[in-house]
Amino acid sequence: MSFADNITVEALEADPYPIYAQLRRSAPVAFVPAVNLWFVVWCRARSRSSAAGSSARRRHFT
Repeated sequence: MSFADNITVEALEADPYPIYAQLRRSAPVAFVPAVNLWFVVWCRARSRSSAAGSSARRRHFT
């Protein structure tokens, strides 16, 4: 059983940041059954797609 399998909705609602930190260390991309979602907590991957999207939106809407 992985760390992600043990995550509860209650723990996420109480304080999700320690959970995110542990996921970054152990499983940057993980399915969390309690919420039926994939969590992607790897900062570099997230920031690249976010930066590309925001610049594309700026070009389109300005």
